[in-house]
Amino acid sequence: MAEENKVISAEGISKCYQLYAKPIDRLKQAMFRGKRQYFHEHWALRDVSFEINDGEVVGLVGRNGAGKTTLLRIISGILTPTSGELRRLGKIFALLELGSGFNVEFTGRENVRTSGMILGLTSAQIDSLEDEIVEFADIDEYIDQPVKTYSTGMAARLAMSVALHVSADLLLIDEVLSVGDVFFQQKCFNKVQSLMNEGRTTLLCSHDLGAIRRYCSRVIYLDDGKIIADGDPDEVLTLYLKRGQSQSHIRVASSVTSKLRPEDFPVTVADEWQPDEEFTSLMKSTRGLTLLENGNLLIGELSSHSLIEADRTGKVIGKWGKTGFEPGTIYDPVSLERLADGKVAVADYTTGRLSLVSSNGEIQPLFDNVKIGGQPSMIRFGPDKQAWISCLSDGSLWKVSGSGQAQKILPENGHQKCLVTDIAFEEGDAFLADFQNHEIIVLDAETTEQKRRMPLSGQARGPHGIAVLNDHIALTCHDSHSLAILDRKGSAGVIHSINLQDYLVECPCCLAIDSNRAYISSVMMGGLLALDISNWTILN
Repeated sequence: MAEENKVISAEGISKCYQLYAKPIDRLKQAMFRGKRQYFHEHWALRDVSFEINDGEVVGLVGRNGAGKTTLLRIISGILTPTSGELRRLGKIFALLELGSGFNVEFTGRENVRTSGMILGLTSAQIDSLEDEIVEFADIDEYIDQPVKTYSTGMAARLAMSVALHVSADLLLIDEVLSVGDVFFQQKCFNKVQSLMNEGRTTLLCSHDLGAIRRYCSRVIYLDDGKIIADGDPDEVLTLYLKRGQSQSHIRVASSVTSKLRPEDFPVTVADEWQPDEEFTSLMKSTRGLTLLENGNLLIGELSSHSLIEADRTGKVIGKWGKTGFEPGTIYDPVSLERLADGKVAVADYTTGRLSLVSSNGEIQPLFDNVKIGGQPSMIRFGPDKQAWISCLSDGSLWKVSGSGQAQKILPENGHQKCLVTDIAFEEGDAFLADFQNHEIIVLDAETTEQKRRMPLSGQARGPHGIAVLNDHIALTCHDSHSLAILDRKGSAGVIHSINLQDYLVECPCCLAIDSNRAYISSVMMGGLLALDISNWTILN
């Protein structure tokens, strides 16, 4: 590739930080420079070399602390390397720290203009983009109020809107697409994808391996400040997952304001769970998850548009749909529910279809002309055999009879919209995981009358998958990367929390529990985890 086509060229980049045990040590170091060392060195990057060519979309992956953010800050010019040489061509725009240049005394509209000028836009360019930026941020009448009156989420939405409407030769993205609610996040992802489709050179740092595989033509894997691999996304991400799982180890999670002891929740990866290379390579973007009657797992997989069956060891048994389904039938199987006749109900977020699928891949519509919201994100069947379906498009929850008669349950009149990602039924109650509002909503499963709400604490942000374990609730928490345990009949919040990042699970999604295992899917890591919970006190 010709030199002029190289947007970034990094040769031997290293970055060392001086870490001090006490603030006074920094002063001592300044006073006695060269005579004694009062700090220890931390090398965030070591001899990193790579090139990015014009029009490439490159993914950057690695565990927390691997050096990804440090590298992006050096590329953006925020930091200087300790050693090595970095050459940049063209205008670089970094989506790293949103809203850092906002003046809180200015209105949102005034900050749009000042931020645009700081980012290099002319007054005429700002005039042409202002209405589009304001509309994208979707903060309505607050746009003409001082930013100091904004919530953190509102300020972040406005900053993201400004950032996504600025033209640049290289776009740097570091996990900032999670600002705002889930509906705004989807809008941001769509905008970023359109920029990439236009040929914008992009370096995308994310734990969402599904997004990395979909968008990137090449992936760089960093670990402990060094490049481990750089190349084909499938090969690099498969290596990343295999190395990460092999580095996971047994830990007993710490308790959170619990009457129970940490040793009441011993957590290990299940002994038999040893996914082979075929399983790891197929699990590119895992979605729905359900347990089949034979004890096997059925996993919805986006990249191949398939339902993949695997046994208790992580060995692939086969695909429902052989090599994937026909275009326009099943595309994104985001939620799966096994039915008594052996078929599986599938909610397809992308196509908006609700389907019944057999093990031989035969597919048929679940309902004819059912009138509910769009973008179905969950389907569950209650004790009365009626389907409960949530829709992302308008944050609604519906109950649908076998004949297709639909009853809207949430949001109720005057109430905020929600995003129900899972439901557990127990003793006549329906326990709803509300991802949008970080709470559990308890309804009477028959009448759908609301009985109570259970707001969640910081250890349980972004509830996604839910299961009832005797008198307790198990909850996978997308935003806090945890498996939380709550008292089912109480309202005291989380009584125990397990950090799933210890097992290389970022942003956990679906949860399926049998007698002694908890299966957890993670679209962000593109994989699946099986935990042995047979010795948990609350189960015995």
